[in-house]
Amino acid sequence: MNYRALTSRTAALAFGLASITTLASASDVLIIVNGTVMSERGGGITSGPFSNVQIGEAVTFVGGCNRPAPGGPSTGLRSSTIDHETFFLKMGNASVTEALNTQGTTVTIANDHVENGSLPVDYLITGFSMEDSGFVSVLLFDPVGIDFNSNDITLLTGNYVQSLPITNLYVGNPIGVNRGLICRIDNLEIVQRSQMGQTLCSAATPNSTGSQGELIAEGFDSAFANDLTIRGTHLPIGQFGMLVGSKTSTAPMTVSNSQGLICLGGSVGRFLHQVRPIGSSATAPGVGTIVFKPDLEAMPQLNGFVPAMAGETWTFQAWHRDVVGGAVTNNFTTAVAVTLR
Repeated sequence: MNYRALTSRTAALAFGLASITTLASASDVLIIVNGTVMSERGGGITSGPFSNVQIGEAVTFVGGCNRPAPGGPSTGLRSSTIDHETFFLKMGNASVTEALNTQGTTVTIANDHVENGSLPVDYLITGFSMEDSGFVSVLLFDPVGIDFNSNDITLLTGNYVQSLPITNLYVGNPIGVNRGLICRIDNLEIVQRSQMGQTLCSAATPNSTGSQGELIAEGFDSAFANDLTIRGTHLPIGQFGMLVGSKTSTAPMTVSNSQGLICLGGSVGRFLHQVRPIGSSATAPGVGTIVFKPDLEAMPQLNGFVPAMAGETWTFQAWHRDVVGGAVTNNFTTAVAVTLR
């Protein structure tokens, strides 16, 4: 089980959020909850990382899920499978970043759901199990059915706030479901994976393919989610590339012994552990592509590794080897700047 006391970085992040470990998943949607511990059930939590959490302390939860099965009406119930690789729970000064891979668990969305002749209601309900740490469940309930206009969670991006007593996040004790902490949901946000960032160095020098290498960012711009993918395209197949990054961007500059232009300034870090071969795109055969997953917990800089903070803008470029006219050389892609939150 991976849990730890949070460092001073917590205070620096938006909403008082803490960092989490690198996530290998590609969740389609994040459910982000900010709340407050309000009461105990059955004596509260008596063991595990959250045994010292007090009433009134802040709670943050991040859960990942995948797209629901397509088709069907937009009203009624629809479920999506949980992505257990994307999980984060912070209560007080302790956090947990791992959930059990329990088969069949889901996020269920109800839009205008009618049961036993009742009035139409909307709700979101999900639950994650934590190894040796109990479980967490989230219930957002709207008894008048005005929150959701679809039961497809990928169409519900945005913020939802409820204050009803039955709307809560519950963290159960490891030893039993009747002991735990009930937390008020102050804000629930649904975020969909998307392409993001601003393209810089758009005048990149064409490589041996005749095209300029292009870099895009996709995933989530949340620092605490640590789920960012940097993808390069139109690159020479069979060569290798490396991601570089900085908190400072500059006007395009020439680099000695390189055909390319660099748009990074200040402390430029090289992601040496993410040197990748350039392969053929699965969707566009013959087009060279490369994929990087930067660890926002450990961004390389000249003086070592630093965590990326909410509010910071990081600019990325990909350096790659190339062969032009029989001569070995190197080049750079366009750059992409991503502001984290």
